[in-house]
Amino acid sequence: MLATALPHRKGVLAALAAVALAVAWVVAPAAATAAPHARPPERSHPFLLALGDSISFGFQASKVGSPPDPAAFSTGYADVLAARDRRLRVTNYSCPGETTTSMIDGSCPWTAAGFALHDDYQGSQLVAADAFLRTHRREPGTVTLAIWGNDVAALSAACHDDLDCVAERAPAEVAAFGDRLGRILRSLRSAAPSARVVVVAAVHSFPPPSPEIDALYAALNRTIASTASTAGAAVADIVPVFDPPDPAERTAAICTLTLTCVSNGADGHPSDAGYRAIADAITAVIRRPCPS
Repeated sequence: MLATALPHRKGVLAALAAVALAVAWVVAPAAATAAPHARPPERSHPFLLALGDSISFGFQASKVGSPPDPAAFSTGYADVLAARDRRLRVTNYSCPGETTTSMIDGSCPWTAAGFALHDDYQGSQLVAADAFLRTHRREPGTVTLAIWGNDVAALSAACHDDLDCVAERAPAEVAAFGDRLGRILRSLRSAAPSARVVVVAAVHSFPPPSPEIDALYAALNRTIASTASTAGAAVADIVPVFDPPDPAERTAAICTLTLTCVSNGADGHPSDAGYRAIADAITAVIRRPCPS
């Protein structure tokens, strides 16, 4: 099984980053399929704006068609939250392959490849999100954001998957990631001062635990937590569920909550159970009393 298939230092980062590389599953560009649009809004009902990368998109490689149909990806955490609360008006701007850089500056890799999103927009995801939030700023709602995997993938690629290089470059890269995340969260908060903003913590999906990888993700999560707190956002901490410290428990969690084991390491995205677990963590945050 996968727990014994990843003993090598070189190449581990590439495997860990595979959870974020959804665009690579689509071999060739194709004409975009029209994404289904949300039902007419009841403005008294709360909105849910899902932002980020393939995790927020609900990506699972086995559902990729030719071309990919956004409607096929219907078991993500946003779908789970909508099924649990039928009042939610869901808008999902998430982009598979997105980084914090592309979220700010535009050029969604998924649409650049010719594929459709759940909900289409022009320009960068952040600009579209800000426009949505300004339009709905007087309405109750929640913004969710999951974006870190492709930033890790970029670091891994720059280091040619060498863990010593990653460890050396991680402090500066994590700090830069924090700066970009802070820019995103401040922009969202400015556009919607009263909305609940929830950032999903970073997890990896390949056992066994590696000290270098665990250190990288711990640094990412410290940065996510401090940046979110400064911006008035909350964190949905899924780390204890997906990446418990005990090696046997972690392997069991990863094989249940991600597609790593059933895909023989080819797809580390969440399983349906994993997306439900992410929805659970977001729900727990939403139910907390808002800080005064």
